[in-house]
Amino acid sequence: MTMHEADEELLRRLGCLRVLEPDAARLDRLRARCHATLLQRRHRAERRRTRAGFAARVLEPALVGGLSASYLLAILVVLLKLHGIL
Repeated sequence: MTMHEADEELLRRLGCLRVLEPDAARLDRLRARCHATLLQRRHRAERRRTRAGFAARVLEPALVGGLSASYLLAILVVLLKLHGIL
């Protein structure tokens, strides 16, 4: 038996199978579950975006400002020590 004959045999057997149609009620339930899951994911993403927006507007500038101020203070202390003031 050659590969070509094996392919023909497989196609012949597959041709005997009947085509299954999905159950309408099950399809509707599945579609409703998928929509509910997508809606839930959208709500979670919006909540995360709101939290991230707060962090971007308030926390990040405060953190950067605080670190910058402490860095400038450290430079000022080193400068004063170099000039013998401290």
